[in-house]
Amino acid sequence: ALKAKYLEENDEDAPNTHNLAFLAEKLPYTWTPEQQTHLGELTDYVVDARYNDPEWVKQRATKEGSEQWIEKAKLLLSLLQ
Repeated sequence: ALKAKYLEENDEDAPNTHNLAFLAEKLPYTWTPEQQTHLGELTDYVVDARYNDPEWVKQRATKEGSEQWIEKAKLLLSLLQ
């Protein structure tokens, strides 16, 4: 969603990155320090879940952890509308 918003705002492709906080900084929004922290943590979580070793995924990418991040992501996405 951040890359789509970047494209909409800038009429060009978003930078090639997984770093959500970096992408958010490129948009004309004011992010609170807490929101910036959440974006950074969410980046770490999803990148680790996708690219880290299977043991990390088994221990950290739990249903409860994922549900927590889905709720935080929904809050962040609501700010883009």
